[in-house]
Amino acid sequence: MEKNIVFKTEEGKSNVINNYDSFLQKWALAYEKNYVNTRYGKTFI
Repeated sequence: MEKNIVFKTEEGKSNVINNYDSFLQKWALAYEKNYVNTRYGKTFI
């Protein structure tokens, strides 16, 4: 199975993750961060 690359650079990856975390902090709902093992590998939900 071919491994797809989602981010072109580590800086781009870091920016997306930081923006996502910032968005979650502003959300008025409780949440959990989890990783689930799938047939495609570890998946963040």
